[in-house]
Amino acid sequence: MRNWWKDESGSAVAGHVMVQALVVFVVVALLQLAYAFHLRTVAIDAAVQGARRIALQGGTEDEGVARVKELVSASAFSSFPVTPTVSYQPGPKLAEKQYTVVEMQVTMPLPLIAMLGPADVLTVSGHAISFEPRGTP
Repeated sequence: MRNWWKDESGSAVAGHVMVQALVVFVVVALLQLAYAFHLRTVAIDAAVQGARRIALQGGTEDEGVARVKELVSASAFSSFPVTPTVSYQPGPKLAEKQYTVVEMQVTMPLPLIAMLGPADVLTVSGHAISFEPRGTP
């Protein structure tokens, strides 16, 4: 009679299945991490572009917000929830002229599992200097 507890036949198959499942999990986790970093980079670029759009001569807050939403929807998908907010801060004073710093803050969800994740966790901001008086610094 064989000792069934000492028999190792079939253990290679079980070991292979367990290792393969772990490899698949790690690969999917890395892809999700790369996607989250991609969305963060897109949000930073959108915030900077929105602030620059507002800081242009004749630029309005509505144009900056529209630019942010356009860039995020082009990279993620059209109904991705993004909340841009605009604020103004006093900037440098050069040659006796006060400039204004336009700050565009973008808040969006952090995707943890595919596109699902906690809302309003990822917050980034972009700045631009406006050469004309804006807002109430």
